[in-house]
Amino acid sequence: MQQATAFAKNLGLEMNDMGGIKVDQFGRTSVKGVYANGDNTSAPPQLVIAASERSKAAIGVITDFVEEIF
Repeated sequence: MQQATAFAKNLGLEMNDMGGIKVDQFGRTSVKGVYANGDNTSAPPQLVIAASERSKAAIGVITDFVEEIF
């Protein structure tokens, strides 16, 4: 897999062995406050997987906001 643009690289995001953006279980990248999911993080691109990953990333965003506030 290859990213369509250099956007992720320009942000300084760490990439995985398959050419996708490296994320944790909640879509957090190596740059604080930047989240990724779906076709940007894994291959092969599949709608069902992308939808599932978006839900997990949303949980990560909400969790980080709550921890920051409290």
